[in-house]
Amino acid sequence: MRCEHILVATDFSADSEYALTAAIGLARKLEGRLTLVHAVHVPEELSEANASDYLRAMESVVHREIEARRRRARDAGVAADALVVHGAAAQRIAQTARSQQVDLIAMGTHGRTGLQHLLIGSVAERVLRLAPCPVLVVPGESDER
Repeated sequence: MRCEHILVATDFSADSEYALTAAIGLARKLEGRLTLVHAVHVPEELSEANASDYLRAMESVVHREIEARRRRARDAGVAADALVVHGAAAQRIAQTARSQQVDLIAMGTHGRTGLQHLLIGSVAERVLRLAPCPVLVVPGESDER
């Protein structure tokens, strides 16, 4: 399997930090590069005016957070760029993986179980179904093993 370009999906959670750490290590070993992606999704219940305010408020925070992770990768000696996309996370992650022609998607999991898992599902599971390439789901510290 070729693994020169890894997409790292981040929601800035502790679980996605584990995925970033794993992706940095893998990219260093394989002399690959990373593309970090964060999806901003505007809740449907917001009015058009409120959605615009929501996006403006989110943009500066999101760009600052994703830039910090891009610098972390570069400080570790890994080429990295960062993208902020808009829309439902799973769909946008899969679309970005396709358009960027990545070899692997790395992402964390929140380890949902029970009824909540059955009713809601997780972004990681949806990405697994939609992805055009292999997906590395890295468990967080809180996930049962």
